[in-house]
Amino acid sequence: RPFARAPAAPAHWREGAGGGTLASDSVGTALESAAVGDWIPQVHIDFIEALPICLSLPGWLFVHAGIRPGIPLARQSDVDLVWIRAPFLTSQLTGGLRLVHGHTPGRDIVATPHPLDVDTQCYATGKLSAVRVTPDGRTRFFSVER
Repeated sequence: RPFARAPAAPAHWREGAGGGTLASDSVGTALESAAVGDWIPQVHIDFIEALPICLSLPGWLFVHAGIRPGIPLARQSDVDLVWIRAPFLTSQLTGGLRLVHGHTPGRDIVATPHPLDVDTQCYATGKLSAVRVTPDGRTRFFSVER
């Protein structure tokens, strides 16, 4: 994924969760480095780049940010899967899938008939949330706080 080779981290990423993540990884104040990959250990970059961009199971899709409505899953761009907000958040088109995503933080998990937003902004609130999906499609929500 190109993010680790980007010339500089986006300011909104550094000021949000990114800066705290990097600080917790012993990179200290190296945030002004020429490339994001300069501050992240190569073993971490290799691990992240080996992960799938999303996970699709029968009837479900797990993705960081969301999908572009009306575009088949096979044609979704990595940029949209990782960064999209609008038009995903204003559409109910999920390609018939129940979508689990984050990237749009809120105080609590937001569960609608199609998307489930589990981003409770842990880096700022200390509240980490998740959803468990059983083989029969039932869901159970979890949140823990510092």
